[in-house]
Amino acid sequence: MQITKENNIYKVKGTKDTYDVNLEEKTCTCPHFQHRMSQIHQYCKHIMAVLDKTQNRDQETYKKIKQYLKANPKATIQQLGKEFNKEAVDDLISKQEINPKADVSATQ
Repeated sequence: MQITKENNIYKVKGTKDTYDVNLEEKTCTCPHFQHRMSQIHQYCKHIMAVLDKTQNRDQETYKKIKQYLKANPKATIQQLGKEFNKEAVDDLISKQEINPKADVSATQ
């Protein structure tokens, strides 16, 4: 999905259509949100994509973390957490896409 921002509205372009996401109101113009998700107070994939992007938990950030780890193979979890969003680092660890070293001195 391609995400752009115009004023307070995020434009999320999918394979066919573009939908408007308002993060303040937690709304989306997609039919799935309008007819189903809003009634059960859940987010659609477009709102989730915008939340991920604004929290630096998107594919671009994941790629940067992997590149950093490749260039710095001895980087610890704590170093990655200082350099990047900690939740994004945790996402990649839980998906087993990265395996950084634990900083033993930080736990002693």
